[in-house]
Amino acid sequence: MIKNNKILGLNINEILLDENLLSNDQTLSSFFFDCQCAIFIVDITSQDSLSLVKQLISRIIINLNCPYLKKLLIINKIDLEEKRKVPKIEIYEYISQLCTELEFLETSIKVKKNLEELWEKVYNYVNMTKIEIPINLLEEKIETIDDGIGEGNLVKEGSINIILIGDSGVGKTNLFQRYFQNKFEEMFISTIGIDRQTKIIKYKNKLYRVNVNDTAGQERFRSLPIRYYQNADGALLLYDISKIESFENVKTWMEDLKKNQRSTKQTIYLIGNKIDLSERMVTQEEAKEMAQSLGIKYYEMSCKINMNIYEIISRLIIDCLNNLIENGDNGFRINKKKSKSKNGCC
Repeated sequence: MIKNNKILGLNINEILLDENLLSNDQTLSSFFFDCQCAIFIVDITSQDSLSLVKQLISRIIINLNCPYLKKLLIINKIDLEEKRKVPKIEIYEYISQLCTELEFLETSIKVKKNLEELWEKVYNYVNMTKIEIPINLLEEKIETIDDGIGEGNLVKEGSINIILIGDSGVGKTNLFQRYFQNKFEEMFISTIGIDRQTKIIKYKNKLYRVNVNDTAGQERFRSLPIRYYQNADGALLLYDISKIESFENVKTWMEDLKKNQRSTKQTIYLIGNKIDLSERMVTQEEAKEMAQSLGIKYYEMSCKINMNIYEIISRLIIDCLNNLIENGDNGFRINKKKSKSKNGCC
C-alpha cells in the first residue's frame, strides 16, 4: 500500500512493508529512486516489525543503488514501554554492525513525543541534498567511448581541455578520481603539480577528446598551472561548503583564471563540494550570489556519495563544445592529417 502526503512542503510516500515487497528489488528501486530520506518505522511492541525493517535496510545497502539516501530508524509507540519487545541495546548493536550511516530516534505519535525532532531531521536532510542538477542534460547527451575505439576508423573532431582549481583539500582529486575511476579515498593526499587524464566522448554523432587537469591547490604550486589556465576551454572552481576560507578564496582563484585565460570563451562553473556533510558553513544563497557576481553558473556535488559528478562534468563539456562552435571555433584543436613532403623533410 502506498499513500502520498505533503508535510512541510515535503513529498512523502508511505509504504506498507511485507515479505512480497522485500523480494522485489525492481519495485523497491522505483520507490527509492530520487528519494532523499527514508524513515524506517518499527513498532516497539513487535520484533517482527524490526526484522522486516532490517531486511529492507540490507536490501537497500547491498542490492539497490542509493548511496545518497539518508536513513532514519524510528522506534515508535514508546508510550507502551511496558510492552516493549525491541530493546534499545539491540538497536545500538545493530546500528554499530552496519557499514552505513543510520540515525536512530524513539517516538510516540500518540502522545506526540519527539515528533518535532523527527521532522526537523527530515527537513534538514532534504534541504541539505536539494541540489540543482542541469536539467537540459535530458535533451543533450554525451556518451563515453573507449579510447581504443576512438583511435580506430572513427575520426575525432577535436579536443577540449578542462581544469580543476580551488584550495587544497576541497575535493579536486576526488572529483578527478570519481569521474575517471569511480573511486573515492577518505585519506587526503595533496596533488603535486598537475595530474591529467583523457576520455573520448561522443556528442551529436561526433567524437571529441576531453582532457581533464587536476591542479595542486597549495600556494607554493600556484605558478605551475598558468599554461593550463591559458589552454583551458572550461574550468570547475571548487570550494568546500564546510570551510569558509575555501569559499572566500574563490575570488582569488577566479582572478588567477581570468588573468591567465587564453580568451573570454572559457566556460566556468563554481562548485560547492561535500554536501554530504551536515556542518554547512556556506549557504546556497551565498554561493549563488557569489556565482552571479562572477558571471558564472553554480552547482553543488558530493564526491563521497557520488552525487552530481557525472552530470556537472557532462554539462560543462556540452557547454564548452557549444560555446566554441557558436563562436566560430569549429576547428578548435582538430586532429589534422599531416602531409609528408616529397623529400621526407619536416
